[in-house]
Amino acid sequence: MKHTVEGFKLLYAADTGHSRLEVREGYFRGHVSRLLLEDGALETAMPLTEGEEHVLLFPYMRLFDQAFALRPGIRSVLLIGGGGFQWPRHVLKTRPDIKIDVVESSPDVISISRSFFGLNTLEQDARFHLYPADGFDFLLGSAKRYDLILNDAFTGAAADSALLSAEGISLTKVHLSEEGLSLLNMVSAVRGPFTFRTRHIRRRFSDTFRHTLLLQADESRSPYDIQNCVLFASGRPLTPDISTP
Repeated sequence: MKHTVEGFKLLYAADTGHSRLEVREGYFRGHVSRLLLEDGALETAMPLTEGEEHVLLFPYMRLFDQAFALRPGIRSVLLIGGGGFQWPRHVLKTRPDIKIDVVESSPDVISISRSFFGLNTLEQDARFHLYPADGFDFLLGSAKRYDLILNDAFTGAAADSALLSAEGISLTKVHLSEEGLSLLNMVSAVRGPFTFRTRHIRRRFSDTFRHTLLLQADESRSPYDIQNCVLFASGRPLTPDISTP
């Protein structure tokens, strides 16, 4: 979603031909942070205080962690859409028994993340592997299976439509373990007149997965607002009463 960043120091800006990327620094949600924006949409916020670099400042990223409450046996994770790699940084810091693969299609985002967001440090961890590729193409050419596949693939505010097609959703399921979970970060209302796209996408997931669950990331907001929400999908039951952070 779009964010106002007036007063945030601009460290870097580039027009890639596909989007405008900016790196800024400022005080964000209680932390001096470094921000990555793509076409004005905030992709990453990394605290700069030593020892806090892994802290998640976005409610929707904290909601991703509910996957581990639903499936304590998760050991392998695929994240599609790396951005500034904040959630992988958090996982590697807080869950030493998990391996995470990240697919990121933008070479510009990867380069910026190495220069400004510590990606080069993450790449030294044997539990982390980066694939510079399109998410759909990666799944099409891979034989790997994961306990959790998390789709956070956005270009600015636009989601990756190929991964949300019936074929893309079925392809995701093929790469999940028997107890596996699929998570999708969505920007939508949960209720009301702005939920048409949400209902449409959820029906597609329900055609492939027996169980789905949609949660808004920030329960302090009205469910009628357009906001980040997360769709959980699995062939196995989902706990109906998991709580947002």
